[in-house]
Amino acid sequence: GCKAHPLGGVARRAELVKDKGGSALVLDAGDLYFRNWSVSARYTPQAKETAVFLADSLKLMNVPAMAVGERDLAMGLGFLRAL
Repeated sequence: GCKAHPLGGVARRAELVKDKGGSALVLDAGDLYFRNWSVSARYTPQAKETAVFLADSLKLMNVPAMAVGERDLAMGLGFLRAL
């Protein structure tokens, strides 16, 4: 809700990590990739692209570990492993 510097989830996290100059340990608590435990066929392409974007973001921030929540498995274990 900040009007001065409206950074969303990924942008906010990246900015915080950057501000720490590499001295931050970032871990993810899971349920990051999908909004629900299943994805309808209509939203599958967008959901996959969003998940890839989020996985790439974690990689760029050097996140060493994350917990896997049930929503992270919405596209199956194979897709999660590929991320």
